[in-house]
Amino acid sequence: MTTLVVLDIHIVSFVASVLIFLFESIMFPTIFALSIKGLGGLTQKASAVLMMTPIGGAVGTVLMGMAADYRDMTFSFFVPLVAFVIILCYSLIIIKKDSSNRPPAA
Repeated sequence: MTTLVVLDIHIVSFVASVLIFLFESIMFPTIFALSIKGLGGLTQKASAVLMMTPIGGAVGTVLMGMAADYRDMTFSFFVPLVAFVIILCYSLIIIKKDSSNRPPAA
């Protein structure tokens, strides 16, 4: 969706920008749940740390504003696009690591 916004395809980009928020709405709860999974006695401390460190909303908005000032609003969507690519890479690494830890199917 973010790529569609960056491509600036008029109504398609507008709809994509709205859909970004729809898809992001499930992101934090999912990341939170996966982050504290299997921590046992450290779950409470880990959840407290996770609640105190959401810097994306603080730093990302400033970076997007700077990018918009530098060029335009469409260009500023490169900031979340980079973040989403990093999240995708991290997810793929975790999936690969998780699948390599599973015993072979019988």
